[in-house]
Amino acid sequence: SGTHWRLDLETMSVSETVTPIEAFHMYDLTGSGKLLVEDVPKALGYAGITVDLATIADELGEEFPPTAALTLEQFTQLVDQISAKGPPSDADTELKESFAALADGSTMIPARSLVHIMGTIGEPLPADKLELLLTVKGFTLDSNLSEAQFVSLIKS
Repeated sequence: SGTHWRLDLETMSVSETVTPIEAFHMYDLTGSGKLLVEDVPKALGYAGITVDLATIADELGEEFPPTAALTLEQFTQLVDQISAKGPPSDADTELKESFAALADGSTMIPARSLVHIMGTIGEPLPADKLELLLTVKGFTLDSNLSEAQFVSLIKS
């Protein structure tokens, strides 16, 4: 069987996990061979992989909104992409915490807020240089950024 055990260090509890493929089939409630994107974080969590919907959306791209469905092949490719990246570093965790504070419950922040952020957490970044960085990455000062986009831009 693909059953494994996972220790949650925050709650100090032990829970059963399954392989990602078994989790896919568990969350494919209609038996259609497809899994809604919005259910992917829950399925992966049951498989012992912690990832949020924003990260999933960034990995999949705009052609897969939360109401879209993934085939098993697309799901396993996504698992491979996420697994290849490995666990987040302490710097990634700090950046995600910074994003959460800035977002104040939202899933997006304005790109222009990076001018202030860079001045407080790192090297000050003039607006013209930020605008150039954003343009190279496909954004503008008026863009809204997801958590993953925010982390990627700050690290670049």
